[in-house]
Amino acid sequence: MRRGRKAYGPLYYREVARLPNRVAVGLSSKPYYLGERMYAVYELFAIAAGATIGLLSYTTAIRPKIATVILGSVIVGAFISFTSGELLVSWAYLVFDVAQVLIAAGVTVTLVAVWRRKATRSA
Repeated sequence: MRRGRKAYGPLYYREVARLPNRVAVGLSSKPYYLGERMYAVYELFAIAAGATIGLLSYTTAIRPKIATVILGSVIVGAFISFTSGELLVSWAYLVFDVAQVLIAAGVTVTLVAVWRRKATRSA
């Protein structure tokens, strides 16, 4: 057998069969796995970033508001996908993260608009 080459015998296949089917994500030295607790932090960051985009875009007019929300959601969603390591697994995660930020921003804009409308009616 040549040096540095692993023998692929029955013991090797038993070891591989015992390994869990997990996908590592993250850019840290210790990889986290999908379904673990640390992964949820990226999802919360996406929601918080979407709410921030929605609050910041409220002061603009209607058309720039739509462009600000969409462009901000794409940029922040791509950044979150890259930093969490999901982008290395599949490009489909980019769509989910952008949609999550976009939905959070849209809900925030809608809630602020309703709140402001009620505040002006009662005054």
